[in-house]
Amino acid sequence: SGHRRRIANAYRRAGIGLMGATANSAHHLYVMRSNRRDSLRKALAAEGIQTGIHYPAPLHRQPGLRRRASFAAIPSVSEVASGEVLSLPGGPHISEGDAEYIAERIRMALG
Repeated sequence: SGHRRRIANAYRRAGIGLMGATANSAHHLYVMRSNRRDSLRKALAAEGIQTGIHYPAPLHRQPGLRRRASFAAIPSVSEVASGEVLSLPGGPHISEGDAEYIAERIRMALG
């Protein structure tokens, strides 16, 4: 939707790189990566900003795929990513100004 695209653009303009965001993206989630995810998440929570971790385990560790996983080098990459992904607030209740404020708080928390 137009609203979701505007929120994604607000995050990007404020310097937050969103994973998987393309010109044709539906922007279902606003996901960033940080190797300091857990401390960032705590800092944002202290500011009243709720975040999520939508994909806490990589595919090769999901119960339904464990026996079928035939990945070679991918698990090490996906293990790292699963510890870094953080879903930022989005949806109809978030304004562009809110996204800019959240981005500012992220930059402050990461130094």
